[in-house]
Amino acid sequence: MPLNRHTLNSRTLGGPALDRGTPYPARKLLTLEQSVYAEHPARQLLTLRQIVAWRITAARRVMRLRQSVVSWDQYPVRKLLGLQQSVVRRVPSRSLLTLRQQVVDPTAPVSTHVPPARVTIGKLDVTGQTKLMTQIVITHGEDQPSTATFHLRFDIDVEINIPAFHGKTVEIDVYSDPRDANSPMIRLFTGWVNDARYDRRTRAVVFDCSDLRGERLGEESKQDLLQLTQAVYSEMTQREKAEGNEFVNEMMKTVAGTLGYTRDGALNFYEWGTSGEPIDWTLTNGQVHRDDITVDFQTRDEIKNTVTVEIAYRYYALRTVKTKVKGLKGLHDFFTDGKGSFLREAIIDRIQNGFRPWFATSYKVYGTPPPGGYGRTQQGIKEFYVTVQRLDKALGYEADLERYIAQPVSEHYTLKVTAPQSVRAYRKEVKGSQLSFSIESEFDTGKFEDREATYDESKMSRPTGWTQWPTGGTLASFEDAVAVATYNAATTDGGTVPVADEKRPLFNAGIGAAVKIAAKEIVQSHRKNYIDGLCRGRIIEAELGQIVHWDTRVVNAVGQISGITYTIGDAVRDTRIRTSISYMDDTGAAPVANWSLPAMPALAVPKDKTEIPSKQVRGNVFSEPGELSVSINYDPENGSLDVPAPEVPEEYVDEAKTEAEHTYEVPLENANITLINGW
Repeated sequence: MPLNRHTLNSRTLGGPALDRGTPYPARKLLTLEQSVYAEHPARQLLTLRQIVAWRITAARRVMRLRQSVVSWDQYPVRKLLGLQQSVVRRVPSRSLLTLRQQVVDPTAPVSTHVPPARVTIGKLDVTGQTKLMTQIVITHGEDQPSTATFHLRFDIDVEINIPAFHGKTVEIDVYSDPRDANSPMIRLFTGWVNDARYDRRTRAVVFDCSDLRGERLGEESKQDLLQLTQAVYSEMTQREKAEGNEFVNEMMKTVAGTLGYTRDGALNFYEWGTSGEPIDWTLTNGQVHRDDITVDFQTRDEIKNTVTVEIAYRYYALRTVKTKVKGLKGLHDFFTDGKGSFLREAIIDRIQNGFRPWFATSYKVYGTPPPGGYGRTQQGIKEFYVTVQRLDKALGYEADLERYIAQPVSEHYTLKVTAPQSVRAYRKEVKGSQLSFSIESEFDTGKFEDREATYDESKMSRPTGWTQWPTGGTLASFEDAVAVATYNAATTDGGTVPVADEKRPLFNAGIGAAVKIAAKEIVQSHRKNYIDGLCRGRIIEAELGQIVHWDTRVVNAVGQISGITYTIGDAVRDTRIRTSISYMDDTGAAPVANWSLPAMPALAVPKDKTEIPSKQVRGNVFSEPGELSVSINYDPENGSLDVPAPEVPEEYVDEAKTEAEHTYEVPLENANITLINGW
């Protein structure tokens, strides 16, 4: 039954009766009846989200009117306008406006307004100035800086010092419970003001913020980053003497992963892939609407499954070649040609300095014959006699010579980096980049080949005070330091040869880096399948690199987060998540990764310490050579010793080339993507 009844009449609606004009008697205009059948405590039944299409601008003075009354005349009330209404058609009643009424217990504490987000610039909380009509947008993406954009309001006629904002720290947080100001805060962004500009249209200052990823990574310790990422850096394959962010970019060329910072500013590294990783987030139909999820598959022209690397290294084999030489004016020529013997000092100088680039390691001088008779006739009488021996003269010498040769050696490797799974899936090798690198030893060949030798000479045993003429000598040392070999390398003839290979560690690191650069290109080209979903009305506390299971009616798959976007505004609290998935149509097994260096082939050069025979040219030969010594390398026409050093074969001098091939197989992750058409 009705409990309350209230009647409105004209006097109730219109206030006091008019004191002039035509009076009308009070009459019933509207009767409201309310029936209360049950009484319940007030509670929140429904939350409505309202979108206002009109842009609300700050209140301001638009026009000032000034009125001056010159004269005032009163006129009796009269009818000015008459309206005649004609009803053409009737429209059923409909709801024009819905009002929400909240009945609060007067004894309950007053609730506190919870802002959608808290924004701090420097140490100043500017939450109250944030224009949420334009929304706060925060983005996190792989291999790029995290950014945040928002607008700040300022009072009219207030001076704004925009440069003062540049470089200030920015922190953006939201409440875990948007209705509870005491709930824990969730950090969505940590960075700095990158740009602040005044927007005349919105009467606000627009802030573009960044976490300065590149600058901050460039300030991290190189060794810490290398240890964290297990990256390889080689000046052979990457930029030489790279510093700061350039070093980070060069280093990350060899890692199939991402390096950056978390939402709260901590260093974050993760490898690409989901295999063996736990699920961090499961997104279902209740969190992602079917209209807010998209699946993009990579295009065919993005696929690369084979990369060829040409890599070369040039260094030196430090070869020592030996020979023996001999020059002698035989006694027959000595006694018969009348040109005498040679100065012993000239002989010594010839041995020590006259065979360059050969060096005498030991030598012996043949002196003139001592007093006595030499040769014989048929009657047994000596043919030649020596009465005085010239100790300052000599008839010849013999010497052991060595030559030091820095023989160039080049190693050339053709490395094929391929992904068998992708080759099977696409039924061909799809060529990627053609990488080429080379390096050369900085060995100073002059220090090995060109030397200044000193000798220990053996002397005649003569009484004190007499001239002690040298009779021979041995190599004592070299005046300057001689470049030495790094190690002995195996040769194809079963021997060894010393090599100047001081850049072998750099070369090996270069091979490892080149292979990983190629492998990353292949892995990256297969990781371009994307699932993108919008979670409305909720904040997902995710980080880049975490694993998401999409368990929805549209798609079911497991992917790795490669992008996050937060949007905060009036009645807006959304998270958009983008995941990357490696996928191909192949059911074969993945190969086992093996990044070992290819075996170093034996050098196709002769072994060291090879002896080269010298050509012995004889001069005049006595009819009975057993009586008098014969001449060797003696020219009777000009009476000189002509002792040539042998020519070194080309195989000891020319550049030796070694070639090898090697194949590396890259395992690819092959995830499943189940896509359902319809509802």
